[in-house]
Amino acid sequence: TASNARAVAARSGAPGAVGGAAPLSTNRPESPINMSLRISVPSSRPACSSHSRSLRPSPRIVVRMVALVVSVVGFASLATPVVARIPNNGTLVVVKDASPTASQTFSFTGPSGSFSLTGLGDASSQQSFSLAAGNYTVAEVVPGSWELADIDCSNNTDLRLAPNGNSVNAQVVAGQTTTCTFSNVELGSITVVLDATPNSPDVFDLTGTLGAFTLTDDGTSANTRTFDDVTILGSRSIGLTVPPGWELTASSCSGQAGRNSNSNRVLAVPDNPLTPDLLPGGDITCTFAVRDDRVDLTLVKELLTPAAVPGGQVEWRITATNAGPGDAGEVPLTDSVPAGVSGVTWSCAGSAGGECDNDTANETGSGDLDEEVLLPAGASVVFLLVGTLSDSFQGELVNSAALDLSGLSVVETSPNDNDATARGFVGTVLPVPGPGPAGRLALVALLALLGAWALRRMA
Repeated sequence: TASNARAVAARSGAPGAVGGAAPLSTNRPESPINMSLRISVPSSRPACSSHSRSLRPSPRIVVRMVALVVSVVGFASLATPVVARIPNNGTLVVVKDASPTASQTFSFTGPSGSFSLTGLGDASSQQSFSLAAGNYTVAEVVPGSWELADIDCSNNTDLRLAPNGNSVNAQVVAGQTTTCTFSNVELGSITVVLDATPNSPDVFDLTGTLGAFTLTDDGTSANTRTFDDVTILGSRSIGLTVPPGWELTASSCSGQAGRNSNSNRVLAVPDNPLTPDLLPGGDITCTFAVRDDRVDLTLVKELLTPAAVPGGQVEWRITATNAGPGDAGEVPLTDSVPAGVSGVTWSCAGSAGGECDNDTANETGSGDLDEEVLLPAGASVVFLLVGTLSDSFQGELVNSAALDLSGLSVVETSPNDNDATARGFVGTVLPVPGPGPAGRLALVALLALLGAWALRRMA
């Protein structure tokens, strides 16, 4: 039996016995775990039948073995170092900001060579580069009619490089994005105009941020100067040197403030110098209006009836002229009729642009003169005055007229002929001395000769 076999084996000490040196033979566990037990019977004993059976572990053993495996795997995971993937490169983005937006192409040199951007403000206005951490120089080739207003980089200060300030040293940080924006503005245009009244060959000097230049308004195009590609950055000034005898009457700047503006607006009030505003791509016109205040006024008065008699008619003529070169504007003209003259009437006629009072070329009136006559350069006005002398008027007849320039902004180049006086004598009989005795004898002899000559002619 099995129990006898085990007893025999124990006594004999045969290998493989349960109690001796022969242990149980265990195979590598599989799933499920199988173990076989074999009992060998010595040949001296009757052989017994060999018994074998499969042994299955209990659920408790299985749970413990699974726990052991999990513990070993967990410990291994803790012992393995975790490696984080840190990027070595950063991103550099170059952006073009143009004012006003335009299809203009802007060329650059950068870490990967040459490239170009547009000023449209869309995807064509920027480019990205994946770069190793470090500093990279990006430079712009500024096109004509544009200027570089600013460079701004997000990850470092605005560091421009010499000599032209059109490049930047951009810092690229691993794992980060650095954006550098190049801001450009389109240059503008300023036209300066001299408007002189009247036209004159005189030369006017102008100075300011546009430089020194001259203008002359003689009726030709010499009164205009256009400056293209004017910088938008900073301030501008245009000053006019007003020569003696001239007056600055107005100065202003107007026009399209910028290419994207739809309205015209005055950018500066009349002043000297002008300091006009100019937006990117703008086109404005600045005008200086000047007036020549130099005048040469002359007043002439004539007595047209030098042989006037008491109770008779007396007549005067008054002529006012302006030899220029400037316009005198409206000039007060006065004439007070002398005592002893009544019923005075007058008429006025202007020529070459001259006007009587009330802005008319012809006018009539009565009594004393107190008129404002318009006398542009080269013009004249003529007054005719007619009156009646009193029956008792005797003696010198004096009448004066005058032009009053005291309230005018003009420069009189010849002030000594702005008034005039006419003189005459009325009611005085000048005695004519008669011949003496010798004169009478000569007269008688002359008459006798004339009579004899007449008789011979008749014969």
